[in-house]
Amino acid sequence: MAELGVTGVLFTADALHCQKDGFAQAAATGNALLVRVKDNQPTLHATLAGLCATERPFDSYETVDRGRHGRQEHRRVEVFDTAGQLNEPWQLLVSCVARVSRLTYIKDTRSGLWATREEVGYTRAKPAITPRSWALPSAHTGA
Repeated sequence: MAELGVTGVLFTADALHCQKDGFAQAAATGNALLVRVKDNQPTLHATLAGLCATERPFDSYETVDRGRHGRQEHRRVEVFDTAGQLNEPWQLLVSCVARVSRLTYIKDTRSGLWATREEVGYTRAKPAITPRSWALPSAHTGA
């Protein structure tokens, strides 16, 4: 990030880049990093999932997409504060966590019935970013 010479940029990355060094680089260069947290960081993932299950979000945003070839997708982004919730050094690197939920209705053309599929992903960012600022990049995270 330092080589790019930019500041105030939100970088997005997949779970492979959920590493402390990347978040430290983003903070040191005045940028933010948005990464999907998966099982490659099992303790962090469990902590964030627990936080989202027990705390109330400080912001949220919902969208509904109905024009997708026999499919409807309902997305919800909820943002939670991580202050005092994470172990060192994550607490210094992560300012918030977002739970991105997607409920998809898929129409079975033979029966005419709508089946559902639900997915939930956990994402984090530094510095704090509201959902409206990063709703589009969430597609990159697979959520």
